[in-house]
Amino acid sequence: MLVLPGWAIIGMVIYFLYGYRHSHVGKGIIEVHSLDDDAPHRPVEDGPVV
Repeated sequence: MLVLPGWAIIGMVIYFLYGYRHSHVGKGIIEVHSLDDDAPHRPVEDGPVV
């Protein structure tokens, strides 16, 4: 029972370090959303629009 808090702390440190390094913030990726976020999103197509 006395070891449980130590393992919990070690687990939380590993969890947060892994999460930070694999997150968009940790990689420096910043997503910018337009002001038109209420508009429906259409998929991008690979051809000319007819």
